[in-house]
Amino acid sequence: MNKKIINSSYLKNDPKHDKFLQNLAKQITLECFRNSYLEDLHKGVSPYTKTGDYSDVKIITPKGEISWNELSRINNEEMQRLIVEVVDRVFTAIDNLTYPSFSKELRGFINKNEIAPEWVTPKLITNDIFKDEDLYWENRVASAKEHQKNFRKRILDNLK
Repeated sequence: MNKKIINSSYLKNDPKHDKFLQNLAKQITLECFRNSYLEDLHKGVSPYTKTGDYSDVKIITPKGEISWNELSRINNEEMQRLIVEVVDRVFTAIDNLTYPSFSKELRGFINKNEIAPEWVTPKLITNDIFKDEDLYWENRVASAKEHQKNFRKRILDNLK
């Protein structure tokens, strides 16, 4: 009988299980997000700041100056490209997890290796939004409406 990548028979508070899930989360993030188009967006020169909060950094454009703290650092096309690639990578990762041989190999790799040890240890998000499905979707709809409103405003501002 083939083992599942995540065995529900583990005790919820088993430190080995928690460590495995933390490393699995890091591995998926590394493969699906960090090693994506995000790397291209991350390239380049970062601005220098004397204040440490970048309030002294300004970007000069043909329309005038933009303070660094007000600057959008990723445009809509870049965001769309990033999201499409990340979703495809996550879909591929989830599909790979359905293959017992891949799951077994990944489980062995994760159990033998500390994934991205320099990263902060993942924590479970325990706020109410993930406990109440209705509240979750209500917040998602409100967030999408707010995003659309802000997007329209940015478009109109850029047309001025």
